[in-house]
Amino acid sequence: MTTERRPRGRPREDKSDVKVNQSLEKALGLLKAISAHDGMTLTDISHATGLAPSTAHRLLATLAGHDLVTCDEVRQTWAIGIEALRIGMAFQRRNKLLMAGRLAMLDLMQATGETVNLAMLDKHEVVFVSQVECDAPIRAFFRIGERRALHASGIGKALLAEMAPNTLDAFLRRPMPRLTSATITDADIMRATADEISCLIGGHLLT
Repeated sequence: MTTERRPRGRPREDKSDVKVNQSLEKALGLLKAISAHDGMTLTDISHATGLAPSTAHRLLATLAGHDLVTCDEVRQTWAIGIEALRIGMAFQRRNKLLMAGRLAMLDLMQATGETVNLAMLDKHEVVFVSQVECDAPIRAFFRIGERRALHASGIGKALLAEMAPNTLDAFLRRPMPRLTSATITDADIMRATADEISCLIGGHLLT
């Protein structure tokens, strides 16, 4: 009698072709660098990624062949291509939180008159995944996909406040780099801040 094997989501790591893996790492690094800007020259990309211009151009040409990046021939700049949009939309289709939170974000924006951002936890960072802008002439703006340190952002602290105790303990054992003069880097102070925010959130939900 044979037992049917269940399909595995992650195959055993194969280190047989390190060169291919390195090329993939470089190409992904290019995509990340380009996605943070509205257009980058080859020189800018080379400086941002640490790749030689010839290497960067070869990888860009491959990515362009798949419409993941596109080149403005007039300005001689590279930007994210339309195929990247299709790939990114797959995340939106899979993650129901983005659609479910939209009405709540609109209500919150109208009640406060402030821009409302939705972010998700990714390891030890927050990633902004949706935004509803207010009409104020001066307002906070974060690019969708932009990352912020968990301990140094308002949304990050709110997520810390809702963490399970063991998860929060594990996070507080990690170093918290100082990004500004107001950054909390002490674990005890951060824990107290998280407790205070948790109380505020709980009190708001009860009213």
